[in-house]
Amino acid sequence: METPGDFTRDLYVSLCEKVGSEYSRSALEAHRLGMPAALPLASEYDSVRSFQEDYLLYTYLRKFKSPQADIEALSEKALAGFLACELQNAETNKRFRFSLHESGVHSIFHAAQRKIREILGPLRMEAVLRYCDWGPGGTATLVRAKANPGSKTIERRLSVTPGCLSYARAWLENDPSWMSARLNSYRPK
Repeated sequence: METPGDFTRDLYVSLCEKVGSEYSRSALEAHRLGMPAALPLASEYDSVRSFQEDYLLYTYLRKFKSPQADIEALSEKALAGFLACELQNAETNKRFRFSLHESGVHSIFHAAQRKIREILGPLRMEAVLRYCDWGPGGTATLVRAKANPGSKTIERRLSVTPGCLSYARAWLENDPSWMSARLNSYRPK
């Protein structure tokens, strides 16, 4: 009696034999050894058609679950590959972070900032203020549990980051309720 494994194995072999290329023969040999088929490289082909056939074969073969495959070994290999990628990403991020002020990366960011400024034009504070509001989130001086727009209004000293100071000042100067609350100095006991 034929099992589903026999059917897929026969299909695998039939596909490799039907294509009949050097790649399909090497893929079939790899299959017999219980190894995955390698990726065909376009640079090794003279004809687009032959590369297409081998690549289509590869896309099928890489989904094929070989009965000889050791699940634990594959899991370990996948984890090792993942960890190697994460290590490489961490090193790349580290190099990127430390090379920010070197001529190459810094000049790219500077050019991008200039281009964005050129596209957006000068900053119009009135356009920005339309989207400003004081939310319920905590600040450096007010815990989240007690934070709300009202408690922020009567806070003895507003907590604003240096980068946000010009926006906060413009907001307070243009919002009568906030300005009133700040000037009247209402403080609960």
